[in-house]
Amino acid sequence: MMRVLRRMIRAVSGLSSEGRARPDQTSAKFHLEPMESRILLSTDVVPAALPPPALIQQLDPEPLVTVSLDLLSHLNVDATRLESARAIEIEFQDLPGWTIAETVDSKIRIDSDAAGFGWYVDETPTDNEEFYQAVPELIADVGGPAEGRMDLLTVIVHELGH
Repeated sequence: MMRVLRRMIRAVSGLSSEGRARPDQTSAKFHLEPMESRILLSTDVVPAALPPPALIQQLDPEPLVTVSLDLLSHLNVDATRLESARAIEIEFQDLPGWTIAETVDSKIRIDSDAAGFGWYVDETPTDNEEFYQAVPELIADVGGPAEGRMDLLTVIVHELGH
């Protein structure tokens, strides 16, 4: 689960000027803070103005949910829990502040613009061609479509994992 979460954080935080992050360095811009049952992304910078996000409200999340459940099954999540996660409804709406997603009962609410960062919606979610491996993390390629955006697949995996 942490590898997937790191994929999201690295996609947003960017990389060094050489295009590769060094494992011995941590980003001064972003850090995770636990708060209740959610994890919030904190930053000391305002997100750059990005092109308008894809029409996220019209997105069919089902393919990403299927891949997310497959990833969770590889993490040995209980089959009963996975089956109940299949019934979860996903809706996109404007959430307050830095909240990018929340799970309430059997519904996942996802912020329509990823708290101003914009969503990266992976058209090939079963591979990671938009990322490179920096063990144990996946990091968005510099100049690639995921750079500077929140990875929707990672968020769905995280929320289904609750």
